[in-house]
Amino acid sequence: MEKYEFIKQYCETFQIPLIDDCQQVWFFRTQGGKYYTDFVSNNYVALGWNKINPDYVLRESTSRDDLKNYISAKYPNERRPGLVLNQIITFYKIMKNGDWIVIPSEGTKQIAIGKIEGFGGEFTHKIICDENKIVREYSKCDFSNKRHVEWYKQADVENDLYLTRALRAQQTISDITDISEFIFRNLFPCYIQGMAAHFTLQKRSGDVYGFKESITIQSSIQQILDNTSNLYSDVNISDEMQLKTAVGSPGFIEMIIPMIHMIGFPTVAVFFVILSKAKDNNGNDYSGIAAIITAFNNFIDSFLNRHQREAVAHKIEAEARKIDAEARLLDAQTRKADAETTLLKMQYSDEKAKRDNLNKEIQSEINGSKLLNYYDNLSESNKSERISKIESASKRLERATKDSGMFFSDSEKGNK
Repeated sequence: MEKYEFIKQYCETFQIPLIDDCQQVWFFRTQGGKYYTDFVSNNYVALGWNKINPDYVLRESTSRDDLKNYISAKYPNERRPGLVLNQIITFYKIMKNGDWIVIPSEGTKQIAIGKIEGFGGEFTHKIICDENKIVREYSKCDFSNKRHVEWYKQADVENDLYLTRALRAQQTISDITDISEFIFRNLFPCYIQGMAAHFTLQKRSGDVYGFKESITIQSSIQQILDNTSNLYSDVNISDEMQLKTAVGSPGFIEMIIPMIHMIGFPTVAVFFVILSKAKDNNGNDYSGIAAIITAFNNFIDSFLNRHQREAVAHKIEAEARKIDAEARLLDAQTRKADAETTLLKMQYSDEKAKRDNLNKEIQSEINGSKLLNYYDNLSESNKSERISKIESASKRLERATKDSGMFFSDSEKGNK
């Protein structure tokens, strides 16, 4: 089973954002927040150095020393031409379409999070009105180096102490991929990245986060996770869960559930729907925990059936190639054609590697089937008991989060 394809279809089915590990995350300053409103309202970011021709700077035939001299000639008072050169190269060549970008408001009180797009097309400055329909003035950026951005969300930095600290020391353009979890947990209340699911409960009120509520929240989460995983195996998934907290006023609780084993997938699906009250692909509410379980089982069954058919076809084709390669190998050995024999051995070795990969794929399919087999072999009373415990724990979790001012809400835009 192709792991990424499985995860992609899984996330599409249950509407969970999936973060591509190939995407970088960039921090891009806004002249002390001066152009924050302009960038967010008009869907772009811009870099200065208008006197510099980017086409000349990006020519590979020009040496770095020549480029630094060129920049110094354009800006004689600039003491760090190498830094300017790096910014231009980063802006045009290293920052890719589809990468994430973060920009700060004045004093970094807020950040806007979006995805980088291309350079072409029109860049305009819209008229902005406040809630009373009065035109709102804002500083309009006149930088010539511009890129379109699709903004997803604006977030208050004070809600995450770690994010506040991480963004303080960043340069004009900084690669902050290594702290991407701080960004994504403030963008998506749940997302999957690097074979782990991240869930975040936010606290934005001044309500006291009491000891009793804390115990109830954590025990309810454990019961939801373990009773779901016990529908499919005898493993308690909560044993592998990580918890990160910074619960003040405001603050957060982040739960990280590993998905290196198949058992993580039904658990994450159930937990996500419980917290987000997500709808199915037809836009309808799930009628209960049993409906979520059924949806997951149907997804696994459909995916496995399709891939098993494909695996059988690939195996037949591989076996045919194997027989053909062996026949040609024998013929070559008979004729004592050493050179041809060596070549055919290489071809045979390649076919063997393909068969080995196919066997691994089939083994992954079997692991998926084990989930359904375990579930099917459970007695109906055991299923009902565990589902009932999940439902009870869900209600306790909802009450405890409400009492302590915690909440789990989706971002302004969904998975892209």
